[in-house]
Amino acid sequence: MWTTATADTQPNRMTGTITRIVADRGFGFIRVKNSSREFFFHASGVAGGYFDGLKVAQEVDFVEESDISGRVRAVDVRVLDLDSATGDELRPLRAAGAGDDDAGNTYDWHEAS
Repeated sequence: MWTTATADTQPNRMTGTITRIVADRGFGFIRVKNSSREFFFHASGVAGGYFDGLKVAQEVDFVEESDISGRVRAVDVRVLDLDSATGDELRPLRAAGAGDDDAGNTYDWHEAS
């Protein structure tokens, strides 16, 4: 389960807003919160295969990664959203028993615990 405790063990996670999505090409860009810095992300870097559900202006968190040629990109992109009824933050929760390295993870959306 992804929780704020998990975030504490991943101090390199950043928060930002999706500024652009090119759905037919499978990529987009994220602007880091309180910064003008933008990161490229590919559909394969979105947690849980959730790329098709992403929208411009959504809040996300992610990990910065450099590829073999030194280009920086966002990976493990996860949506941070607010429950419209309560205003509580929603975070992705992994399927029971799934670990960080499980490629086949599926995500359910629940209130943060």
